[in-house]
Amino acid sequence: MTTMRFRLALGLAAVLVAGGCKLDLGPPQEPLTGEGLVYRLTTLNGNAMPATLDLGPPPVTIRSAALTLSTDSTWLFSYVRSTSGFGGSQTSTESLRGAYRRVDTALTLLHADTVTTVFTGSWTQSAVVLFDETSARRDQFTFAR
Repeated sequence: MTTMRFRLALGLAAVLVAGGCKLDLGPPQEPLTGEGLVYRLTTLNGNAMPATLDLGPPPVTIRSAALTLSTDSTWLFSYVRSTSGFGGSQTSTESLRGAYRRVDTALTLLHADTVTTVFTGSWTQSAVVLFDETSARRDQFTFAR
């Protein structure tokens, strides 16, 4: 009976490999969120999620992201990114944070040093549009609640 189970498991593994399937038993990674208004990234530069940024070899795929605007005027932008290269693929969760200023619908997100502007954009209760001010490309991030 043990030999039969072993052969079945071996056969299943062979089918998965032959079919090009990747068996991933780890939990899916999610962006971090905090207390406050939480927005999910819906598009990056007009492309639906997941979206790829060509930052040079290898390209970076943003799988998902969340923006939290807290009542204490701090923000948290967390995203799950994947890269594929010669060493295989790698997925990680990255986070940025700092303070924000809001005047009417205009929104400015500052780095944790509270001096450097990271993002500018617009805000409503249901959506946030941000532009990356740290890059000449000014990537556009659109979030919705």
